[in-house]
Amino acid sequence: ECTAGFTAVRNGNAGVLTAKHCANDVNYNFEPNVLTFGAGASDAPNGMIDLQFNRTLAPHSTNSQFRATGRTSADDRTVTQVANPTVGGIVCKWGEVTGYNCTTVQGVDFCVVFDYDIHARCGLASTVSPIIAPGDSGGPWFFASTARGTTTGGNNSTSYFTQIGRAKT
Repeated sequence: ECTAGFTAVRNGNAGVLTAKHCANDVNYNFEPNVLTFGAGASDAPNGMIDLQFNRTLAPHSTNSQFRATGRTSADDRTVTQVANPTVGGIVCKWGEVTGYNCTTVQGVDFCVVFDYDIHARCGLASTVSPIIAPGDSGGPWFFASTARGTTTGGNNSTSYFTQIGRAKT
């Protein structure tokens, strides 16, 4: 299970960003045939960029908002800016498992090899505290209405997210 990140448009098709390590056959709210795998991000020279795009299938539509602070559409926000995080900056995230939390950015633009993986994941930012859990992968990281990235993983001391700048236009 993964969390939807930000809405996006690729080659004129609306859809949703999530983590590349999530399954390619994602469902939306546990309903099949709403989204279909579109493409994974191109990898960096040192490792994988943990982003994938899932196109919305007709007759469904894509809301241009992202889940931010709660489980209802009243808690959704519209992205007004897109910017990579900065060290010392505040970031917040939404995850299907852990909900809404905020923390401070500790590091930016590096690669990590997770214990369960052999491939490095690159283009990451880290936080000063761990605020995610399995199932939050792909969820949005933001500050106010500025998109900052999507959840990649974590450990007992930090959370990692893929910087939004790793998504192409």
